[in-house]
Amino acid sequence: MTYKINGIEILQPTSGQWTPRRSLGLSGEGRDIYPAVREFRLRWQLMPISDFNQIWSDWEDTSSTGTVVVELPDLEAASYVFREFSGVHLQEPTLSEYFQEHVRNVVLVLTNIKT
Repeated sequence: MTYKINGIEILQPTSGQWTPRRSLGLSGEGRDIYPAVREFRLRWQLMPISDFNQIWSDWEDTSSTGTVVVELPDLEAASYVFREFSGVHLQEPTLSEYFQEHVRNVVLVLTNIKT
């Protein structure tokens, strides 16, 4: 199983994480109400600049009007399998520093994921 954006395999991240949803408030019965969409955070400790450029280009191409299709671990599966999610937005990738033709501590946040 591999992470993909628009059907293209990306450099496998050091870690991937579903971001916990924050409660929007309580229902009349005192139960938490959560948003219908989730976020997923991809992290790389060290990434070649060419791979960062691919992720940056994906973000630039879709940042104002478009969405992407991603393949991520299925949160609801009983085993480690990936599932395709469409209508996903990419936040601007961040990095901490350049290091010997690589970038360090790259983070890409995927939003608007309907599980």
